[in-house]
Amino acid sequence: MRDVKGAVMTGCLREDPIEIERRHIRMGNAWIARQEETVVQLDLMGVDELALDARKPLVLFYAFLASARERLNYLERNRPGKSTAG
Repeated sequence: MRDVKGAVMTGCLREDPIEIERRHIRMGNAWIARQEETVVQLDLMGVDELALDARKPLVLFYAFLASARERLNYLERNRPGKSTAG
């Protein structure tokens, strides 16, 4: 549920959409780092087929991260109360 300013309602607390996207970006970076480490470890172990399979989720993780970054940029550009004058 959102309040009148677009912030996400979490129980009685409101969460800023910009902070949500920043958290999503941190999460995406963590997922990518863990998955890349898994790929490296599988490569070092010589299990090429598993390493190849472990690379597949990275495509989704990178897409998720790009989407979160685009949304953050959009939210920052369109922040309520932000002056559009140069």
